[in-house]
Amino acid sequence: MGDEQLLYLFEKEDSVKPKAMLFMKTQTVHHVDDSLFGRPNCIQIVSADIATSRKNEEEKIHYFACENDDEKRDWLRFLRLHDTTKQPTRSTLPLRCPSFEPFLTRSSRALDDQDVKIIRSLRIDLMEGRDLSSPDLIRRSSDPYVVISMNQIKFGKTVVKLNTLAPFWGETFIFEYGGLYFWCLFFLFSHLLSFSCSDIHPRTTSLTLYVVSQSRIRIQKDSDIGKIHFNLDSLPLNKQVEEWFPLLPGNAGEGDGATSPRDSELGAIRAKITFSEERILPMEDYQPLFELLTEPDMSVVRRIGEVITKEREEVARRLLRIFSMRPGGCIEFLRILTHYEVNNTEDPNILFRGNSLATKAVDQYMKMVATRFLHNTLKNLVQAVYKDTQSYEVDPTRVEKADDLKKNWKRLNGLVTSFWDTIANAADKCPWELKSVFYNLQADVMAKFNDARVRHISVA
Repeated sequence: MGDEQLLYLFEKEDSVKPKAMLFMKTQTVHHVDDSLFGRPNCIQIVSADIATSRKNEEEKIHYFACENDDEKRDWLRFLRLHDTTKQPTRSTLPLRCPSFEPFLTRSSRALDDQDVKIIRSLRIDLMEGRDLSSPDLIRRSSDPYVVISMNQIKFGKTVVKLNTLAPFWGETFIFEYGGLYFWCLFFLFSHLLSFSCSDIHPRTTSLTLYVVSQSRIRIQKDSDIGKIHFNLDSLPLNKQVEEWFPLLPGNAGEGDGATSPRDSELGAIRAKITFSEERILPMEDYQPLFELLTEPDMSVVRRIGEVITKEREEVARRLLRIFSMRPGGCIEFLRILTHYEVNNTEDPNILFRGNSLATKAVDQYMKMVATRFLHNTLKNLVQAVYKDTQSYEVDPTRVEKADDLKKNWKRLNGLVTSFWDTIANAADKCPWELKSVFYNLQADVMAKFNDARVRHISVA
């Protein structure tokens, strides 16, 4: 990329002539959810005039696959440096929060809009569908899935549910850097404050959920069932909207649509939508609060865990992101939380069985550092089980023949052994951070209960 802000795309490493050239001032850069292509670490560069341009989709959207998370993060950071879009101006959140003023420095009390970054995030919980219209008029069935689109740009999709007009997905999609995590990144990347790194681009004005039926014939395109359209400006800020949303025809305009599920003959989707905006002050204004949260004994954090009941998972997630700013910070954070949890538990049989901040934090940390390890270890086995048509039923009341029951037991034992051997053989690949957390946990358990059996139970 030169001074002209042109991005040259080459077919191969040894190609001399670029396949395409993108003028980055007319492009927007977006994250792609793993679900869209069935693989992680993808990004997309989209023409800013995608809604009005007559170009085909291949010319308007370019997808890229990165080798790992770090490479993806580096590319997003670099490409967004050339995004000149202004910050959104819709937010009505106050610049000041009186309850936090004791922790803020003097400079934060005289701010204008140029000092504040607006971060937008969107959480979509796609739960289930009912009475969906069937493109197969003979069988009256469908293989539905949902595609998530913002400003006509695809970001993710659910799994396909086979042969049903009332699918259950139960999938969650979060499009954000958002909240405390964003301002934590300011510490590390303060030289990049001039650009917006929220996944909800400032120009994004609409969200559309397309319900589609997968074609059962490979040469045919998937069939549209209907869609749900939202104007982001019409969604309440920082509040969850949950209801059955009626499907509109695919050619319906933004102002068209049914007002209740009964008004639509295409069916309805139950979803939860949470659109959030946060105003982030300059980083130096959060320094006293950061220092308070990261005190060595973490007394403030432990007190927060005691008084918060309903949102411990979200608090744990955000605290982990704060402590991840320091080398080894998350491991030390979890060591102190689990140490107090062990010392305050008298019965080893109920250790980590409660809904505490410590249990939520360990659970969230495992997702942070070990999700890729889990996928790499078990993905092939899980996919094989999903495609397997053999029976593994071992309930005698559900198996007619005794010989079939014996075969099923043998087959099930073989399957469990395969899973166990695969997990055991992957021990060396388990993230070292997770090993450190569990080592500290086992040491505390042994010191408290002096029972080797409890040592293994506590980690399990």
